[in-house]
Amino acid sequence: MKNRSASRAAGDPTRVRCASLLTAIKAAPLRCSRTHAGRAATRDSRSAARLAERFLSPHASARLLALLLPAMLAACASPPVRFYTLGAPAIATGAVPVGSVTPTTPVVTVARVTLPDYLDGQDLIARDGNRIERSATGRWASRLSLGATDLITARLAESRTDLFVTDQPQVLPAAWRLAVNISRLDIAHDGTASLAADWSIIPRDEHQPLLHQRAVLTRQGSAATDDQVAALTQAILDDLAAHIAAGWPQ
Repeated sequence: MKNRSASRAAGDPTRVRCASLLTAIKAAPLRCSRTHAGRAATRDSRSAARLAERFLSPHASARLLALLLPAMLAACASPPVRFYTLGAPAIATGAVPVGSVTPTTPVVTVARVTLPDYLDGQDLIARDGNRIERSATGRWASRLSLGATDLITARLAESRTDLFVTDQPQVLPAAWRLAVNISRLDIAHDGTASLAADWSIIPRDEHQPLLHQRAVLTRQGSAATDDQVAALTQAILDDLAAHIAAGWPQ
């Protein structure tokens, strides 16, 4: 008797569909169970599945679970991550002026900018007092030190068209080498950007003096969103690049 009942249950397409849905709804949240939303979805889905199995008919269970499955999967979804660059529009559209480069054009090589370890990554970071908050939805397209190097190189090339400014290795020794160290770069949630940096302009000619300068800069803006944090970071790095260009030897 039990075998005949089991055979009928196995051959009932409604029961098969219900069993498949029960399996799916139990398993779906496990894919995101590491997140808070995923853990909540797991608990909810298991409770719904148990109730459906215990109290509802196969037809009603199938309908209920078909409605619940998309909701459980939606609970696992996370917002898309956006990637940001520093100064890309100006560089990409040719806003950086291109002068004629001759064999006598002085070459300036820009060394990779150094940053504190906690900043030199791809995380978009904002400061709240002593706490560092990493954005869950925004990241730099490359390490911040690389983006800052590209930006400073581009801005120096914009202001000094009589020089060939590059951050790429050159075959011949450069007339100058620029080394920039940023010891502080904070974007606070209240919109205050703070930067402290020093830089050295190192001539190839040993008879010329080595120039060492520093600057402490602040700028006010908005930092409520990832877009604003990225824009404020670029703005204060632009200020630093302007200071470097202004103090360049003629």
